[in-house]
Amino acid sequence: ELRAAVRRQWGIADGVPVIGSVANINPQKGIAMLIEAFDRLRREIPEACLVVVGAEYATHRAYSGELRRRMTELGLEEGVAVRFLGARSDIERQLQGFDLLALASVPRSEGVPTVILEAMSCGLPVVATDVGGVAEVVEDGVTGYVVSPLDDEAFADAAARILRDPERRAEMGLAGRERAVERFSVARCTDTHAGAYALALASKTHPDEKRAWRG
Repeated sequence: ELRAAVRRQWGIADGVPVIGSVANINPQKGIAMLIEAFDRLRREIPEACLVVVGAEYATHRAYSGELRRRMTELGLEEGVAVRFLGARSDIERQLQGFDLLALASVPRSEGVPTVILEAMSCGLPVVATDVGGVAEVVEDGVTGYVVSPLDDEAFADAAARILRDPERRAEMGLAGRERAVERFSVARCTDTHAGAYALALASKTHPDEKRAWRG
């Protein structure tokens, strides 16, 4: 099974609850808040792990250092409780190892994050901050939860509700997959754009038409 194979590569057992995030390590992605939320979550679900897939760049070395110092203060051991996997080209494969997708971005940092659509297509529930077009994609309480930005307590609570309830997690994952296919698939987007272009063209005055004289 792909899920088990991915987790073996991570060194995480199949039954361990995993919160996964796909985000480069920078302040805009809210990784600091995500770590605070994860620490709260571990008080309820101490066996949970956080896996972050994303590049770490030299321009944000200080931020990365701050994250690791805070993890040490919280007793979150890197490589055990929290795993940074770095940049990966096989995102869809990595998603298979998650139990939910976490997106903790700060305000004014996102449009419609494509990773949410990818995760929903893979049948994953989503916990995300209410930034950009997130609320248009994630149906709160149906395909996951949308919480206020920078609210680590609300984020942790939403994640715990999903992880504690396998039935809810499965239902949200299925609803997310259906929503992604029905509303955000390539075919659907193509049809929507084609309709918009047709409407725009129809609204234009034909060059042969004469503008009515208004005296």
